[in-house]
Amino acid sequence: MLNFKYIIHLFVLFPIFIIFLISGCSDKAVNQSSNGKIIEGKVVDYLGFPAEGIKVYLGSSHTITGIDGSFRLSSSTDTFDVSLVEDRYTQKIGTMYNGITISNPVLYIHSSPNTYNKGNAVVITPKLSSIQKAVIFFTDIYMHESWEIAEPPDSISVLFVKWNGANKITGKVICMVYSIINGVATSFEKYGEKQNIEVTKGGTTVITFTENDLNINPVESGINGNITGGNGNISSGFSLTTLSKTTGNFAFNYLPAISFEQGSNFMYVIPTGLPTPFRYIVNAAAEGNIYPEFSYKSKSLVSGSNNVDIALEVIPILSEPSEGAVNIDLNTIFDFNIGSGAGINEITFYSAQTLFYVFQFQKYLTLPDFSSMGIPIGSNINYRWSVRRICYYRNMDEFVSKNPVYNDSLVSVTSTKERNFTTKP
Repeated sequence: MLNFKYIIHLFVLFPIFIIFLISGCSDKAVNQSSNGKIIEGKVVDYLGFPAEGIKVYLGSSHTITGIDGSFRLSSSTDTFDVSLVEDRYTQKIGTMYNGITISNPVLYIHSSPNTYNKGNAVVITPKLSSIQKAVIFFTDIYMHESWEIAEPPDSISVLFVKWNGANKITGKVICMVYSIINGVATSFEKYGEKQNIEVTKGGTTVITFTENDLNINPVESGINGNITGGNGNISSGFSLTTLSKTTGNFAFNYLPAISFEQGSNFMYVIPTGLPTPFRYIVNAAAEGNIYPEFSYKSKSLVSGSNNVDIALEVIPILSEPSEGAVNIDLNTIFDFNIGSGAGINEITFYSAQTLFYVFQFQKYLTLPDFSSMGIPIGSNINYRWSVRRICYYRNMDEFVSKNPVYNDSLVSVTSTKERNFTTKP
């Protein structure tokens, strides 16, 4: 069975952008030219928070991002490439964006420099029956959302709340109890909210729900449809979110999986008539035979959506070099079949020592050269590589200028299986 919690987490590891025009420059900038096109951009982590201390390279210039993730460099050409380096970990990470023309790109990294604030919300709920679960949310007006699913016999859940800015955050905690049989939610029985809950940086807030607090009985409705395409084993999942403008792929946290179904048809019971409006997300996937081969698409639906068709894109296929290739160097061409669905390609190369990501519109490339930035590919090193296709972007500028958190059309990702190769001795 496809693990949707893992799948959704994978896509959370895709771009989460918060778009700002940046003025000023990092006080750590070096080697900047006063001539050419000025590039004022920002680097964000996988939660969408500013990434401080990331090395940014553009041509012969480089700088380090400031506390707000901003950087300022110049380009002598209208089209340019930007490279990001993280060398604070045992495994050094290089990320390359090829073919940008806009002057204010927002660039995403897979890791998190931990510049955001963190606090805990400990939620105590009434005892659950053997077939019940409780989904618990912390949410605020600024699009922060944390969640946890409580299962019997547990009556205590811990929400790990993350945010930017002040040392405390104020929001509400929601608890909803539902029954589940064979992985599918069959009914939603209880609902309650606690308002004006304050979580402090590094602190713990305890919230207790009694039976009297869970005094709303959700009105149940349904959604159903059919999944096609994807050339793999099809399954689906149903998620809830309080975020008004986010998809299953690009939430601040990956979304809670309430129900699962195997096969191309889906039918889910959903809760309605609640004080807080929820969005209903169906996550469809086709899983290939070899990890991480899959096609994924999320669709936001409304109550009563019937006979919905979710068409998955065709999974791309690696072409060259072949499995187990040797003597690979910086001149070797890597090529792949893109499958279906126009989009941006994310090519990943990783070894025990290094990890490279390349984002580009083209479907072929050579190994990224980070040697001048302190990350050589190494000699006689075994690597694995794969391609993930982030669908429906028409060019690189769309990818680095639009905010996927607020763009409901950016909902589909496909991925090839992995291959091994060894670099030249």
